Amino acid sequence: MRMLMVICFVAVGSLLACKKGPEAKVYTLSDGQLANLVLDVQLTEAALGEVSGATRDSLKQVFWTGMEQVYKQPMNVLERDVRTLESDPEKLNLVMNQVQELLDSLR
Repeated sequence: MRMLMVICFVAVGSLLACKKGPEAKVYTLSDGQLANLVLDVQLTEAALGEVSGATRDSLKQVFWTGMEQVYKQPMNVLERDVRTLESDPEKLNLVMNQVQELLDSLR
C-alpha cells in the first residue's frame, strides 16, 4: 500500500512540474475531507485495477455517485478540488500525510 502511495505521489508530483504561474487555491472540502476523498479514490482505483471497458466506467460512475452523497457536493466540485489539490504542492503534501495516517490506522 505504501508503494501505491509513493507511485501516486510521484505521478502527481510530475504533473505539478508542468503547471505554471501561481493561482489562488480555493477548496470546497476541508483538509480532512480531501484526505478521505483522495484515499477513497486511491482505494477505488486499486480495486478496479483488473476491470476494464464499460464495466469499469459503470463502477466509477457508481463510485462518484456515492461520493456525491458522502460529501454532499456534485461530482464536478469534487473533481475540481482534486485537480486544485494536484496543483498545490504544499497542500498536497499536507493531505498526503493525512492519507498516510488514515492508511496506517487501517492496519
